[in-house]
Amino acid sequence: MMHPNNPCANIAFLDRKRLPRWALLMFLLMIGASTLPTTGCMGVKKAADKLKDTSRRFNENVRWHNFKIASKFVVDTKREHWTRAMENAARRFTIADYRITPIEVGPEVATLNVDLVYYQKADVTVRQMRRLQTWEYQGGSWYLVGDQEVPWEEELPPENLPDFMADGVGLGSG
Repeated sequence: MMHPNNPCANIAFLDRKRLPRWALLMFLLMIGASTLPTTGCMGVKKAADKLKDTSRRFNENVRWHNFKIASKFVVDTKREHWTRAMENAARRFTIADYRITPIEVGPEVATLNVDLVYYQKADVTVRQMRRLQTWEYQGGSWYLVGDQEVPWEEELPPENLPDFMADGVGLGSG
């Protein structure tokens, strides 16, 4: 039967009489399965994405001396001590830049290298420092539980450095 006010009623696959029950059941099962919470690898990926965002926000707030905001990412038992120590340190140095490199990321514990570029306020010399941050996943959020300086592993220069003066091309020639 034609329905002049409803053009979709004329589409055959929407007609219940022509749609096999097994197809309807399969469709409903697919819809149901797509709404189930993900587990396994997807859960670890979500936690890793959350860690990336949390550690970036934490380190960005440390860089700009927003220690009260950054302290919200520090585990409760160390928060007050950490805030006082950072406020003290901020009187002496400023962080110019940082880079976060994940070392090991699991579903509940993660270790990150944070390379800092900083300078002391009384000196214009730019320095570098590497810190090892340990994060734990607690109650659906990541918290900093450890932060310590580690030795900077110097990368050796390549054996053959390029010769910028070869073929008579030198600085200032044009």
